[in-house]
Amino acid sequence: MKLFGTIITFLGGIFVGLSGLEKILIFASLSSFNPNITSDIQEVKAFTPEYIWSITNYTFGFGIALFLIGIVIFLATYLVNNKTIKDKFSN
Repeated sequence: MKLFGTIITFLGGIFVGLSGLEKILIFASLSSFNPNITSDIQEVKAFTPEYIWSITNYTFGFGIALFLIGIVIFLATYLVNNKTIKDKFSN
């Protein structure tokens, strides 16, 4: 249970990285079919269906949420463990 917050934080980072990789893959696949697409994000979004673009945004949001929840769990576990350690040494 001590590593639960760390694992959730790590998974959140993985999901944030995965969302970036998904956007890179969308750009690479579009640029291979249409070489006129530059690095402008609006052009990429214009050629990408909305439901596919939403998947990357949901992945990013879920990753940020997991990351923050993991940090909260980690800090709560850390504070509880430090409180019990201090109580053991104070007696």
